Amino acid sequence: MKTIHKYVLVVGLALAAPAGLLALAGPAPAEPQAAQPVQTLTIIGEPSGLSGYLAEAKRVQKHIDELNDQIEIVTEEYNLASWQLTQLDYELADAREELRRMDEELALQQAVLTRRVQDIYRMGDLTTLDALLSAHDLSAIETQNEFMRRLNLQDQATTDSISRLTEDAVALSAKADEGRQDALLLEQSIAEKRIIVEDHLAELEATLNNTNEHITAILAKQRASETTGAAGLRAIAEAALARSGAAPARIAAVRESMRYLGVDYVWGGATPSGFDCSGLVMYVFAQYGVRLPHFAAWQAIDHAATQVSLSELQAGDLIFWGAPIHHVAIYIADGLFIQAPHTGDVVKITRLSDYETPIRACRYPLTN
Repeated sequence: MKTIHKYVLVVGLALAAPAGLLALAGPAPAEPQAAQPVQTLTIIGEPSGLSGYLAEAKRVQKHIDELNDQIEIVTEEYNLASWQLTQLDYELADAREELRRMDEELALQQAVLTRRVQDIYRMGDLTTLDALLSAHDLSAIETQNEFMRRLNLQDQATTDSISRLTEDAVALSAKADEGRQDALLLEQSIAEKRIIVEDHLAELEATLNNTNEHITAILAKQRASETTGAAGLRAIAEAALARSGAAPARIAAVRESMRYLGVDYVWGGATPSGFDCSGLVMYVFAQYGVRLPHFAAWQAIDHAATQVSLSELQAGDLIFWGAPIHHVAIYIADGLFIQAPHTGDVVKITRLSDYETPIRACRYPLTN
């Protein structure tokens, strides 16, 4: 059975910088490693009877589940690296703007100092003695002396400002160099993780393609049953949510997530054209006042969240799985939750009783 997978590649911003200010430090990272040969599950010979086919189908499904877990773990690592790259891009853009502002300020201060030097050259350097000799009375002496003192202070302040701005610009430029090198390393990491995900996807597809047709039929029947069951949960979930007594914003957020039931799982996806688990949470919660990174483990420990026990779950709470955490879903009510499960599946409603027990739950303050 051939499946078609959708891919999302998050590309970091390529920030061009003024010459000399954001020059890269050190050599560029090495090219990402090439994809490894696809490993496939060894299919045991022809099973004997229905029980043999069922046992082999169970073994194949276990292998598929393990692959999906591996894909999800690497997908979340990919999401983290992509988010970190985005943050670095913002920081580098800020650094570039600050360096531009410093350039303008330096040019202004240097122009002031240049005009002052030109004035001194034309008129000669006036000293305090010159001021005393040219004064007509004590009052004029005091006035000219104060003028000379302030002029010298102004010259010194201009010189100090130029020196300080230059030092700051050099330090910021060095920091930007480090930031760009970090960004290049992250870009390499993203490319490598993308290759790993695609290797696992190829292994998954090869496993499905090499499976006995009878086993394939059993697996297809199981998936169809799961899909029908998930679709039938929508009305139950709507009724449970209506009587949950949750705050309006929490109910609204859950209903928003239910708008995307049936949307394809897309690794790295965070839009209605395709979601992965943390992408769905990020997209929905952003509409209710909570900005989260595209990374399940971070969503589990963000300082804005309150940790809750599984016995205290309310509509709109987040529940997490994995060690390390690599899967997240949105709780609805009455033991139901909505999730973007894995490659080949869609956003759907699931019963907690039919799934592994979550390892953590948290609550964010949602607003309309």
